[in-house]
Amino acid sequence: MKLRWLVHPFLRNWRARFGLVALPLFVLTAFVLKYGTAFALTAGQFDHESFIYFLVSTITLMMLGICFALYYYREGEIGRFDPLTGCLQRKPFFEQLYAEVSRANRFDRPLALIMVDIDHFKSVNDRFGHPTGDRLLEELGPILRGSIYPERGDFAGRYGGEEFTICLIEPNEQGVEMVVGRIQQSLRDFNWTKHGLPAVTVSIGYAKLTQDARVAEDLVDFADRALFRAKHTGRNQAIAYHDGLPVHPHHSRL
Repeated sequence: MKLRWLVHPFLRNWRARFGLVALPLFVLTAFVLKYGTAFALTAGQFDHESFIYFLVSTITLMMLGICFALYYYREGEIGRFDPLTGCLQRKPFFEQLYAEVSRANRFDRPLALIMVDIDHFKSVNDRFGHPTGDRLLEELGPILRGSIYPERGDFAGRYGGEEFTICLIEPNEQGVEMVVGRIQQSLRDFNWTKHGLPAVTVSIGYAKLTQDARVAEDLVDFADRALFRAKHTGRNQAIAYHDGLPVHPHHSRL
């Protein structure tokens, strides 16, 4: 198992997390050490009562600092995720994608991008209403997230509307195809009727980091071309990018 997978996701962006948690702790601890010590010295000595007061004050304020840090971390994390699907919002997804593409290039590691689009989603909204469309998205989010390996660093995002993006970190030779197949099988196995929803299919396009796609923009463009081909040649299928696929009419959708 690679060492990076042993690192908890909270610690992967350790610089931001460290500053977020450590700053209030340092400030509060310094405050307590200064004024707690002054209190004890004013009393003449560190007698038993002074020491207990100092200890309780220190622990209380440090715990308060931890609570504030975790609260702000939680608020920040909530803002990163789409409340409907549980997937990353578009901006944090691409921020993370840029970082992972840079890392993959630096260490010459594989990386892939999958784009997923719900077939005929507009018809679902028109026929059954937008609340049904929202419930469908709520069910699709966990299906997509359950088809990847977050412990390896994979992450999913909502690109916009009924489109989703998935980044696979260091997939093996057949890893991308396996994830795509898992998504398709999960959709076939899902009991849509039980949840009062119409059964849906998805079109999928995907691309891998290659010599022709070394930056995030190219990776998105290639996956988008493959998705465009999948949608306009029958839908309910997955297509991998290959040379010769036409440019998407709305090129550069980053």
